Amino acid sequence: MILFVTALKLTSLLLLFFFSIGFGVGVSKSPPKHAIVFVDSAEKTYFAPPCVKALDERTTLTESTIEKVYKLKLNPDPECRDTGAFLQDARSLSGQLLVKIGALEPLKSRWNKDGSWNW
Repeated sequence: MILFVTALKLTSLLLLFFFSIGFGVGVSKSPPKHAIVFVDSAEKTYFAPPCVKALDERTTLTESTIEKVYKLKLNPDPECRDTGAFLQDARSLSGQLLVKIGALEPLKSRWNKDGSWNW
């Protein structure tokens, strides 16, 4: 019986330790395949909508989706990529576990179901 209690305490401490460590592990989400982006065919790059708003007037941009630009092997615009426009910070590993069990609400997504962006 004492061995069982000791093993239970050790297991509980290990679980608590790893759960605590999980709060320090950051996670990022990539855009879904249907997310809308804007393509510059001349430069063979694509932009997130917030980056397009910051650009000068460009008439060569066309609308596409992430899935299509991946298939065309286009690259994200370096400046746009460096702003973090294509990623969303998500909950930590432990935070995601708490969302799964219903203790926390999921974070609002940067992308809508129709592919538009929440900015």
